[in-house]
Amino acid sequence: MLHLATPTTFEEKARTFTTINKLTKVEKYQLKSESNFTTFEFISEGPNGLIRKRIQFQSTSTPNLYNLAFGDSNPETNEIDDLVVSNNSDSEKVLATVVAAVYAFFDKHPHAYVYATVKFRGTDQAL
Repeated sequence: MLHLATPTTFEEKARTFTTINKLTKVEKYQLKSESNFTTFEFISEGPNGLIRKRIQFQSTSTPNLYNLAFGDSNPETNEIDDLVVSNNSDSEKVLATVVAAVYAFFDKHPHAYVYATVKFRGTDQAL
């Protein structure tokens, strides 16, 4: 189960469902994963070049609860940089790829819960 923010009104629930439904039909990048399906990588392609992205489902102190971490893969530290703004003009494709990783994660970990903190800055900037 993915918990981003709990929609409270009917309109928010409808908007959330529509967004997720739309993203499942959008073109996605090819994902690579390790065997446990907790870390995924893909390459964003756009006007700022090829940018390696990483999605990681990080375990927490609560059993079966994972934090979804996402951002550019820092080549020097091999860590996720979730503060950088790539501006590669592919945010919808990137977000659809993250959703695909969530589905793949749940296929391998059906009893898991996932939470993510999401901050959007404009329509095509933060991803």
